[in-house]
Amino acid sequence: MKHVLDTIDRTQMLYHKELENDFQNWEKKFNWCSDEMKAIEDYDAQISYMKEWIEKRMKWLYTIYNK
Repeated sequence: MKHVLDTIDRTQMLYHKELENDFQNWEKKFNWCSDEMKAIEDYDAQISYMKEWIEKRMKWLYTIYNK
């Protein structure tokens, strides 16, 4: 799980300007993501939401597979 979250952080650091531009020009203009994601007003908050969701999902999967 740490590897996935570290990869997200590294990608965000390397491509923040491009990803922010993508967020402003695509995600805010087109209706293709979840209601929760649409409600988020900026790119950094969207990344934080995504990381929290991934972490919760992976923890849940670990509990299912480790029973």
